[in-house]
Amino acid sequence: MGAVPASPITTLLTLAFLVGVLVLVLAIGGWFLVKALNPEPTRAQSRLVEVVQNNDNEDQSAFGSWVLSQTRRENAGAPKGLLGSILSVIVKRVGLENLLDKAGIATLPHVYAAKAILLPIIVGWALLWVTHNVAFLLISIVGPIVGWGWLKFRALKQLGLLESQLPDALNVLASSLRAGHSFQSAMQLLAEQLPAPIITVFNNLNNDMKLGVSAKESLTKLIEDVPLTDYRIFSTAVLVQREVGGNLAEVMDRLSYTIRERFKLKRQVSVLTSQPRLSAYILGGGPLALFGIFYLFFNSYLQPLYTNFIGQIALIIAFVMQLIGFYIMWRIVDIKY
Repeated sequence: MGAVPASPITTLLTLAFLVGVLVLVLAIGGWFLVKALNPEPTRAQSRLVEVVQNNDNEDQSAFGSWVLSQTRRENAGAPKGLLGSILSVIVKRVGLENLLDKAGIATLPHVYAAKAILLPIIVGWALLWVTHNVAFLLISIVGPIVGWGWLKFRALKQLGLLESQLPDALNVLASSLRAGHSFQSAMQLLAEQLPAPIITVFNNLNNDMKLGVSAKESLTKLIEDVPLTDYRIFSTAVLVQREVGGNLAEVMDRLSYTIRERFKLKRQVSVLTSQPRLSAYILGGGPLALFGIFYLFFNSYLQPLYTNFIGQIALIIAFVMQLIGFYIMWRIVDIKY
């Protein structure tokens, strides 16, 4: 005798039970995740908040805010236990702390890892467990890639702005030195007059010197925070001048002129590689656009891709190969000079 098929009511109740369990698990896990990612402030951090709020001097208040942010960044580690271990591995492997610094985002590394990388993976596998549809694994793949890619894009955009604003900053520095200011007071002027985001770089440099950090250590930290060739040359020129002497204002003017000439070369390279970059965009986004059109107007033709197990596997493989192909084409036109 064959097995008696389950009634629709039994199937519906079973599905409702599974969905309820999933919602309960996600709610409890989300509550623990929020509690773990928002620890109570330490006594030192609370005291710094009081000092900054009670300070009326604008310059000292800004300096105290910078000290407070640095202290919070150093003391706020990843949550403990299994969750903390997983987040620490993600932060270390992906290099989130470095990317967040470059992108100018104040979010803590383990918080961003939990929201942008770990959460999409959990949601994708949870939906797979409930629906038994392999296509939901795309959430576990696309989610972390989008989270990392957006952060990488922000970091590159921020570095581009820092590079483009450096020549004007060097001209201001040279003018300040010619006017008779010392290097320390010139740094103070830069930290007050420059636009964002480069003001953060020189503000951190100025605050390090205020704390008594040597010029060599401060400029070395500057190179680590902003890994650009122009900033490395700037730091080297300042250190050489402080050791052997020379006209630092003239050096800054020449460096500013050299950077502007490099920008001209960069624009020429961008024009010459515009056609290959457009080809990469078309070949990378064309299949996705065609898939969307077929899904809207010829849905029955594409149903085997997301209803059949073999079709789902083929869809995932095609998507991954599409990403790899776009990455290879982009690396070809990404000329280093």
